[in-house]
Amino acid sequence: MEDEYSEYRGWTINNGVPGYNLSRLPRCRAIAKSTGKRCRRAAKKGMEVCGIHAETCRPGRKKGAHVPVKHGLYTKKAIQERKEARDALQALNGLIGAMNQELETSQLGIYENEI
Repeated sequence: MEDEYSEYRGWTINNGVPGYNLSRLPRCRAIAKSTGKRCRRAAKKGMEVCGIHAETCRPGRKKGAHVPVKHGLYTKKAIQERKEARDALQALNGLIGAMNQELETSQLGIYENEI
């Protein structure tokens, strides 16, 4: 029984069990955007790409499905809410600082009157 990978066989592993010569298997044709280099993994049987680029090594995901947002920490709404809270805290800190300064000056006036 000949298959498309029979030409790549030719050596044995573990006590004579036939194996593949992995260095001669067809390689994945996917190209990385960041480096421009090709993936060096072996291609899946009958495909031009490896399991990672064919999305077959990702259990539980449907083909073409995108990863859902898990926490929503970086949604536009969440970022805007954090910015508003930060601005409110800065305004409160400014008020507290002004009140403390006013209290200190008024207490100094009280002490000066007592002396």
